[in-house]
Amino acid sequence: MSNNMKKLFLILSALTLFPSLSWADPILRTVRTDEDSVGHGTLRLLLQSACDDDGDDDIVFGHTRLNEIRIILDSPLVIPQDCRGLVTITGSSEVETILDGSRLEGPGRIPGQLCLLNVYSNRHKIRNFTFVDSEGSGVCLFGQENEVSKNKFNGNAAVKYPIVVSQVFSRQFPQMNGQGNTVANNTVLGGSEIGLWVDSNENSIKENSVEEAWGVSIHLGGRENDFSGNRVSSGQGTGLELAGASNQVTKNTIKNNRGDGVVITGSGHEFSENEVSANLLNGISIQAHDITLTQNEIVHNGGCPNQNEILESDDGPCFNDFGAGGFGIEVNRGSHDILIGGQNLAFSRNLIQYNLLGGIVVLGGRETNAIQIEQNTISKNYGSAASIDLLEDGITLNDAGDGDEGPNHLLNFVDYVRVVPLIPAPDGQDRYWVWGLSRHGHFLDAYTVDPEDADRLDHGGADEFVDAAEIVHQAFHIDPNDYFTTGDQLTFLVRDNDGNTSEFSSNIEIGPDEDGDGILNRFEDNHDQENGDADGDGLPDSVEDRNLNGRCDAGETCADNADTDRDGLSDFVETHGDGFYNRGFDTNPLNADTDGDGLPDGREDANHNGIWEATLGETSPLSIDSDRDGRSDTHDSCSFIFNPGQEDWYCDTVGA
Repeated sequence: MSNNMKKLFLILSALTLFPSLSWADPILRTVRTDEDSVGHGTLRLLLQSACDDDGDDDIVFGHTRLNEIRIILDSPLVIPQDCRGLVTITGSSEVETILDGSRLEGPGRIPGQLCLLNVYSNRHKIRNFTFVDSEGSGVCLFGQENEVSKNKFNGNAAVKYPIVVSQVFSRQFPQMNGQGNTVANNTVLGGSEIGLWVDSNENSIKENSVEEAWGVSIHLGGRENDFSGNRVSSGQGTGLELAGASNQVTKNTIKNNRGDGVVITGSGHEFSENEVSANLLNGISIQAHDITLTQNEIVHNGGCPNQNEILESDDGPCFNDFGAGGFGIEVNRGSHDILIGGQNLAFSRNLIQYNLLGGIVVLGGRETNAIQIEQNTISKNYGSAASIDLLEDGITLNDAGDGDEGPNHLLNFVDYVRVVPLIPAPDGQDRYWVWGLSRHGHFLDAYTVDPEDADRLDHGGADEFVDAAEIVHQAFHIDPNDYFTTGDQLTFLVRDNDGNTSEFSSNIEIGPDEDGDGILNRFEDNHDQENGDADGDGLPDSVEDRNLNGRCDAGETCADNADTDRDGLSDFVETHGDGFYNRGFDTNPLNADTDGDGLPDGREDANHNGIWEATLGETSPLSIDSDRDGRSDTHDSCSFIFNPGQEDWYCDTVGA
């Protein structure tokens, strides 16, 4: 019989004769004293012995008559890299078991330094302790597949960095990569600089509570970590810093923090089913790419509105203090490929409401692009008149040709919407079909407008998603499950093939529109209801009254005045027939003296045809010096012929 066979025979014989011997049964070691030494029954000695001996060990605390067990550490506890078994350390089930770091001295400036308990090897468990009074870190997991659960890190004697999960030693020791650990059901209350720090991969961070941190409550870096069911609240700074790549953040509550609720950097994260509420600044701030946000509730961020602005449905709570101000979601310069919502309403819709400065703001220039915003509820927000604000400047009006640039390429919103009456329903209810024109973009979403927003916003206030449509040959139609009826209000978003999303369109109200100009009868005078061009200037009323509210608002030409700026040129002529002011080509229909030379546009374009004809003696309404001879038109002897010397023989008149 070989030596290996003899060894196997002896082991099997021992297990048969002594069935209580089993590798699956850990050795039970009991702490008998609160002293920190290598004496009999101390936690330090038992931990050292457990790692020196083969097999797994459970270290527990014996019965005590004390009100608490407080072990004041003289040096950090260590589960070393060469620990020879799996160690489970569990605090007393009778009284609070405290690991006190008040005697420790050394550098603790960054997470992972001066740890009360260092875990350098794998698959150990630390449960039911209270960690206090450390200028460094509490529990530091540098190994793999360890568990830290049901521990407390109290605020009156704070630990600077309570829980650290890190791969800081992985270059020197590849197996010490801080990967696959579980941090669950721990409580961090007050005083910490960063409540929980993770920079390694594939960890599970679940059901923890981090409150009243002095700085960032939680930093989550690394890759493919699962961060779920945690409560992050009342911190002095950002609630959650989400960095690294491809982390999953689900079903957390992040509220009442004095900074942003969440700051997202890195790439590939999925952020879903979270409550982000009542944070002093933005709910979510993004400087990242390839991020997905779905099914989140992002409400009451940025502080509290003025008392006289509070919406009837807004029952709070909000968090107000000096420096308050923020949006539901802020997308910062350079971010790209961000999906907010998605095409499956039941599993995609974010609820974005009651945020102080507005719903969503997208900042930067053309480098901020592919910010796709789809099938969300973005309503009842305060601040910006644009529920989605590109450039943080309120409504960015459409421009001819969509040539302006900015975030999401400042994609134009819907140009033109019409409501077509259908045969009434059997119960007599009127019914309508909606179609429209969008010169830019390829896809469109339609939403009903929240009634509270309908009375105060001209754009947006999207309450419920109605239908998605493809824009074909610049046209679209909407097919809701039920027909629209009088009193319904709609708003629209446009997207291009890259996901760039426009601001919300002008809101439209459904109802009778006898002349089909898009302006409801109830907004038009009786004499206008049968005339789609009330002032007869050649521009349809809907082009002039772009928000279709029956009023001549700022930025609009007047549908009942053929010459809005009264300069002698009709609005049609000034815009060359399309109703849009194209700077440098058109005269401004809202400014009687486009070039500011003191001559009305209608005087310079004397025949009122929108064309500068020098041969007819006209000056250009787009230039203060039409002939470019250095003399302004108002002080030129011959303003349509180059004449720098102002010789009298150039013209019949003499210059001033």
